[in-house]
Amino acid sequence: MSGTPQRLRVAVLSNAPVPYRTPMWARVGRHLDLQMVYCTEPWVDPALQEQGRGYGVHVLGGASWTGARRFLHVDPGVWRLLSRLAPDVVVTTGFIPTFVLGQLWAARHGRPHAVMSDGSWHQEQSLSGLHQRLRAFVYPRAAALVGAGTGTLRVFQHHGVAPQRCFLAPLCVDNERFAAAAQSATREADLLFSGRLVPHKQPLMALDIAAGVARRLARRVRLRVLGDGPLREDLLRAAARLSEQVELQCLGYRPQAELPALYASAGLLLFPTQWEPWGLVANEACAAGVPVLVSEVAGCAGDLVLDGVNGRVLPLRLEDWVEAACTLLQDEPLRRRLGAAAQARVQEGWTFDRAAQGFVQAMDCVQRGREA
Repeated sequence: MSGTPQRLRVAVLSNAPVPYRTPMWARVGRHLDLQMVYCTEPWVDPALQEQGRGYGVHVLGGASWTGARRFLHVDPGVWRLLSRLAPDVVVTTGFIPTFVLGQLWAARHGRPHAVMSDGSWHQEQSLSGLHQRLRAFVYPRAAALVGAGTGTLRVFQHHGVAPQRCFLAPLCVDNERFAAAAQSATREADLLFSGRLVPHKQPLMALDIAAGVARRLARRVRLRVLGDGPLREDLLRAAARLSEQVELQCLGYRPQAELPALYASAGLLLFPTQWEPWGLVANEACAAGVPVLVSEVAGCAGDLVLDGVNGRVLPLRLEDWVEAACTLLQDEPLRRRLGAAAQARVQEGWTFDRAAQGFVQAMDCVQRGREA
């Protein structure tokens, strides 16, 4: 008499627990024997713990380094951990040394290796030749590849991967919580900037946009900033010089529970990044019914955010951002239409159920390859 079929054991090597993936992993854990292997404890919200959510959680030691755009980690102990877990599949989410060791473990033990990435087409163009050659070597040999957006799938296929081995697991937020906050929101800020206060995210450009809008509309504009970082003092000093035009609310990092109401009470989200694989702030704004003004280099541009449909996709020219913001702030029916379209679009395809489905489909592809 045959017993219950054993579920595929999948070890996923990732940087740290994050709120925009944890609900997806809980859904994936209903279908697979999922073992999450993290380099570090949570960064975004130290209160975020994953134990007890229906899958295994393991946190490595070793040494790590975090920069504005890069995270590095190395822990040879990942080899021993994988040997103990004995996964059927190893999934890596990047090319830091710890993840490369995971790939080597899979090759040494004859286990399939799959890739998960949120890289964008614009990001790919900025990589060094060495990084591109590494991807060109690894991607075609992976048993399956999971991308966060259509731009990621384009990167995979650029490196010669067949479309049938590429799967979409979009980055998501809790759409329902943000939508609920929008039901009772009142306007408290004209413009919102959310993100780390670092050069490539351009918080100072957001302030310049607010000042330009104030001059065009001949009134003081309220700009709310969520986040913190090394440019905080520069931002405050610049805002002091523009205080007659811009009222700056610099709120720092806020707990996840507060974000829906803060987004929903803003008129527009400014996202003038110079480099961004995706941009979860766009999901948050869309879910709250807030139109997004996003730079054309962000991964969500042209994917989640469509120009003129649920926001604006713009080149990094200050005058274009001032013009777009003024138009939407002066035309409330248009702003509301774009906000409603943003909410409908994010609820249509950027959900935790859809993300989990894409990942499980990728593992089904790996399983079929093992059995062939």
